Amino acid sequence: MGKHWKGLVVFMKERQIKVFDSLAGRDWVSRDSDMRYLKGVFKYLDDEHRERRGTPLPDPSLWRLVINNPDITPGQRNGDDCGLFMCLIADFISLNHPLILSQKHVTKFRRWLALSLLKKKMAV
Repeated sequence: MGKHWKGLVVFMKERQIKVFDSLAGRDWVSRDSDMRYLKGVFKYLDDEHRERRGTPLPDPSLWRLVINNPDITPGQRNGDDCGLFMCLIADFISLNHPLILSQKHVTKFRRWLALSLLKKKMAV
């Protein structure tokens, strides 16, 4: 396993940045690197706020940086589907749907995605 996809989502209204990792709970998954990514995204938000508004991000102490919770993030059962899981998780979050999906859904999504790409059409 050489590469792995994780998702980071910024919830502006809730003042949270969360990591979503379909391989969470595995021994080799580093919580230190997750926190480094979270801090990097938070710094980016602060830098953008300074650049666009001329002031630091207000109330930085109210922000929560949330490392992945394997009880919430659906887990993959192989070493190949992290990208598909992240696409589905991002889609579910963007539609404000609960993250109720499994390997079975990812297998169906893989087929749908392949057919969509072959037809050169990505409308859901």
